[in-house]
Amino acid sequence: MQYSVTASWEGKISDTAKTLHRKFPGVVLLIYATNQVIGAKADNLRRDLRQKYKLNLDIRDRKWFVERVNSDPQREDAAEILATEVVDPYLASREIISHKAKALTGIECRTAFVFLGLQLEDDTREKGLTRLSFEALVRAALRDTTSERRLPRAEVHRRVQAMLPNHPPEPVVRYTDHALKHLTKNVIRHWQAVDEFCLTYEENERIRNRLGDIDRDDSLLQSEIRQAAQRELGTLPDPVLDQVASRVRHILERVLLNRGELFVYTVKTGLYRVADIGAIQDSIIADISQFPLSKEERDLGSEALNKITVEILTNPGSELRNYLRSLADAYTLMAFLRETPDVQQVVKKMFSVGYIWLDTNIVLPLLAEHLVPEDRRQFHTMIRAASEAGLELHITPGVLEEIERHMNLSLSCARLYNSVGWEGPIPFLYSLYVQTGRSRHSFPSWIEEFRGDIRPEDDIADYLRENYQVRVTSLADEANQIPDEQRFAVQAAWQEVHEEKRRTSRIGGDALLTTRLANHDIENHLGVLQKRRNERASPLGYSSWWLTLHRAAFEIAQDMQRSFGVASPIMSPDFLMNYLVLGPTRMRVPRQTERLLPIFLELRVMESISPELLAVADSVREQYRGLPEHVIRRKVRDAIDAAKARPGELAMGGLQAIEEELIRSSRCS
Repeated sequence: MQYSVTASWEGKISDTAKTLHRKFPGVVLLIYATNQVIGAKADNLRRDLRQKYKLNLDIRDRKWFVERVNSDPQREDAAEILATEVVDPYLASREIISHKAKALTGIECRTAFVFLGLQLEDDTREKGLTRLSFEALVRAALRDTTSERRLPRAEVHRRVQAMLPNHPPEPVVRYTDHALKHLTKNVIRHWQAVDEFCLTYEENERIRNRLGDIDRDDSLLQSEIRQAAQRELGTLPDPVLDQVASRVRHILERVLLNRGELFVYTVKTGLYRVADIGAIQDSIIADISQFPLSKEERDLGSEALNKITVEILTNPGSELRNYLRSLADAYTLMAFLRETPDVQQVVKKMFSVGYIWLDTNIVLPLLAEHLVPEDRRQFHTMIRAASEAGLELHITPGVLEEIERHMNLSLSCARLYNSVGWEGPIPFLYSLYVQTGRSRHSFPSWIEEFRGDIRPEDDIADYLRENYQVRVTSLADEANQIPDEQRFAVQAAWQEVHEEKRRTSRIGGDALLTTRLANHDIENHLGVLQKRRNERASPLGYSSWWLTLHRAAFEIAQDMQRSFGVASPIMSPDFLMNYLVLGPTRMRVPRQTERLLPIFLELRVMESISPELLAVADSVREQYRGLPEHVIRRKVRDAIDAAKARPGELAMGGLQAIEEELIRSSRCS
């Protein structure tokens, strides 16, 4: 019998089996006990050990113990003794806190962070964020107090102030006393004669159970990071793998803290700083500056750290996504509290009624996500949550036209690619369709889910309205009412953006098309500005917004703010998701929807694959023709993923290298 808590259980068992075969060849059964979740993942290992060593493997993993813990009175008593002697002291110790909130320093700040996360998860959505925050901080200050170990009011004040060292004592004391008063009704006992407090027994038990849940989720995150590192880097010695996993954990939490700070900065100033996946590289540099790389880490390179962190943030499983969502929200609330103790007063400055115009680069991924499993539909979740929060969603006729034109372009690519050839980049919708392993011959029937051939724009509009409550609403009249000087500046800027795109793209496009596309962006930009003329004039109090991924939109808006003093009408998806969780409408978003919100939108889904990868897809389909369709799809997906991962100029350079190669090819042809 062997027991171990290592996440690298397969190697551990294999090494033990070799040792047993060499030293004790008569052994026929190995019982392996572990706190890891293994289940069916060990089936191949069991077969190998039977074949090589005639050794039977009996794995008793986490689920084995959990399912049997209360199966008879003796086991139930043993589990209770174990919890009393081992688990309770661990949960009551500072150790469980000190290992959390890697991006923060000081046990007080880390304690505050953990209890803020618990409060966000457990408390009512109707409660204001200031009250919620200070009730969390008071719980943290009173943690493990009992009737025999009480705290005087002054000590509670001191502990809460230690968690918020940037603020003067007076407001912190005031909000702390309010929280003590509210909590005394349910979870705190107050000895009025001596003015001392403690948590009730039931509340201490609840907190310990929830800390146990957090510790379990923390172990899950560490395990997922290790697995991602192994997929990216191959087999590594356990000490090196632990170093890499610890480094990625630091980077990941630094990214979440920076993301929260950017949101708070935007709320306070009304000035956008967009948080995206590119910010991970900045966090890597900052982490390496603070904690220099070991020799083993230097050999692996920083690009591997980037890839592992991106994978964890953008493609977690459902259970891990819930935990990451909780971490992200706690970091954002902590960032608020660093700026002001009255969080609710700041949040109230944001709009509570919103009218959002969606850009084409939001709607196309929304439609494309019908190709992926429901739990990976990030744009779908974001738009659904916005609708549930009571925000009104719109697109302009120009955006509707772009969507319909893109579908036509995708249909043409599907029909012409292997016959007369295709000039230019692969359209996004068709690109993603192929990457999911589907046959290009069935692409037209998939497009029919959204539109027919007779009145395609009407069909798309109906689909968006019925499924996402998105309505087609023109902003043309409003755009024409903007003062001439501002209107001319925005028109010139967007025209230049699209002219530059035409100059650098392979197929170019004619001047009329370029002007038409520019006019669509101009209508959104200027139309939303005009809509705001009669709205509350504070940076984030406006009700009308343009939701886009276009970087140029933020740059043009910043130029307009500097030149004319007009607040930016642009909203990023990242800001919208933070708003939905912590903004004035948070109580309208169901908890289940909130937990599904992505941490970062996977913007790589917007990238087009290369013609070379389309050829790989066709080749694999031909090779496995005759197999069931779901098997062929899996083979195609795996082949494309493997081709993407192969080193080479295009693979290493990503989308930019592909586009440059397409441009070079066009000049040679």
